[in-house]
Amino acid sequence: MKRIIGGTAYNTETATRIAAGGGATLYQTRYGDFFICRASGELLDLTPAAARTFLKQHAPDQKIVAEPARRWTIRLPEALARRVEQAAADARISVNTYLMRVLEDALD
Repeated sequence: MKRIIGGTAYNTETATRIAAGGGATLYQTRYGDFFICRASGELLDLTPAAARTFLKQHAPDQKIVAEPARRWTIRLPEALARRVEQAAADARISVNTYLMRVLEDALD
């Protein structure tokens, strides 16, 4: 079953089934978003906190392995991109990890 809610596609056939209970099944999309499918066929999106609450109520031994991540595309000038790549290589980490650390530091 597939629905688009708030611009996000939710599909029970491609998402990972996490747990079921109370007439609903909890799923996680490949991008980390959570949703439930009720027995009536209704699909509802959930926040990570609501997904944890669902698990506590219906599958207390089950844990959510990863929080959802958002994908961004950014454009960098060539010179800056080379500097970022070099800094990540010097730190022996991926560009993604390097940029996440730089952003976290900047926001803290």
